[in-house]
Amino acid sequence: HAHRHVPQSMSEEWAKFPNARQRFYQTILDSQVKAPILISGDVHMAQIMRKDCLRESDIQSSKAPSSNGGHNDGSDAPISNFDAANLQLPPTRPLMEVTTSGMTHSWGTYFSPRPEFHNKWHSPYYHASSRSIMSLGHQLCPWTELLISRNHLGKDHGAGEPGAKAGKQYALDLNFGEMEFDWQSRAVQMRIWGKEAEAPPLLSAQWTFDQLSGIKPMSGGPQLVPKEFLEASYRHTYQHHSEDEWVCMNYRGEPSTVQTIGAYAAAFILFMFWIILPYALGFLCLFPGIYCYRSRSSRSAKNKT
Repeated sequence: HAHRHVPQSMSEEWAKFPNARQRFYQTILDSQVKAPILISGDVHMAQIMRKDCLRESDIQSSKAPSSNGGHNDGSDAPISNFDAANLQLPPTRPLMEVTTSGMTHSWGTYFSPRPEFHNKWHSPYYHASSRSIMSLGHQLCPWTELLISRNHLGKDHGAGEPGAKAGKQYALDLNFGEMEFDWQSRAVQMRIWGKEAEAPPLLSAQWTFDQLSGIKPMSGGPQLVPKEFLEASYRHTYQHHSEDEWVCMNYRGEPSTVQTIGAYAAAFILFMFWIILPYALGFLCLFPGIYCYRSRSSRSAKNKT
């Protein structure tokens, strides 16, 4: 699902191929696959993400006319002509994605999979800089598809196991994933493990098959308001998609432009700080030596005179 980097040449991501991504979503949702979970990797971290999807025709047929006009006929009237608060949308169809990669290196540990680079003198610096930048990115950047777990609410709210991380579901440590299916309870437990054998999972979440299939609503998280789906529907229609296609959105809503620019600006400032820091420290270390050398030279010159 993810759309992470502003420069399109920095990473491989679905955002570069919107039509292919739409066909992929369409294939999964049209085939009525039960309890789909998308599995991905090669991002050097672990994440649990979620999209909420509705069919275009369901959104159009749910339009309710507002007091200032409008038609409940699926026409292309402006959004302001419809009372979005009174829209009654059908249950959304979730698409969960679990990405886990980093058994040899990750953003929070080693920057290279080759063991000879793990013990270089500059390795701790690279570890600290990459972890701080990625941690700031996850906290500030409006990546609204990232799942937020509230494990203090219990398993009924889609939370993970005791000891697993609450809040935004990402981990920068070395990790690998595991899915445990309970066929009697018709539920799946997702776990992301670290390298400590006796430690609790880094991330964990539990869903029922009915929740993953869209039969029962997901619980424990914010629900998209109808207006957001309506706006997405108009953007979707503007791109000349069919009404039989699906509209998929980040489950916590679409981020604003101001949020995106501000978050990436903060991450860029931190990135530049880590680049400049070695040179600044080197200069500060050399400055006392230069000062002592100049003082000694001036004293020698005075003695000669």
